[in-house]
Amino acid sequence: MGESGVASSAFGSEGQSVTQARSKPSGRGKRPAAGVDAATREALERLYREHYVSLVRLAALLTGNPSLAEEIAADSIAAVATTVNRSTPEAELVSLRQQVVLRSRLAPGRRRGTPSSNGDLRALPPSEPAQECWQTAQVMQALRSLSTRQREVIVLSYYLNLTGPEIAGVSGSGVRAVPRILASASAAFEAALGEAQ
Repeated sequence: MGESGVASSAFGSEGQSVTQARSKPSGRGKRPAAGVDAATREALERLYREHYVSLVRLAALLTGNPSLAEEIAADSIAAVATTVNRSTPEAELVSLRQQVVLRSRLAPGRRRGTPSSNGDLRALPPSEPAQECWQTAQVMQALRSLSTRQREVIVLSYYLNLTGPEIAGVSGSGVRAVPRILASASAAFEAALGEAQ
């Protein structure tokens, strides 16, 4: 199975818009907006509406823990909300993804290869049929077998369909390092998927 085969079998098509139109955030991870000005409150509400579900899914793939992913998505939105009025929608989305990647990387209790007791992505809002393939236990197990950088590059490449320079911008990896990391990560991911089946 080549890299494109890994991408289609593990993640389906682009994941950034999964259930955005029909799913509302659970409210579990949503931070209270008390004490913020009207513009920031409006930005928070819009960011939750437009990006919460996809950010939770991204964080869940990176951490293997949907409960923690809700917290990471909420904190990321809160961090970006105060600057959105000075940003383009594209820059806003990049900032949100950067926050999720960084917070997932620094999340407490996230050790490589350590399964989470909460690592069942079925606890998240239902996905579209094309997205269900990356929610399997085999995919999560394969992702856990990768190093943090490998996992980030695989998820950003296959789940979000980002280019090398975009992956570098979101993850903080060097532009020249991304293809090398992606090549080794793809091989390791494909091998881990084979073992998990």
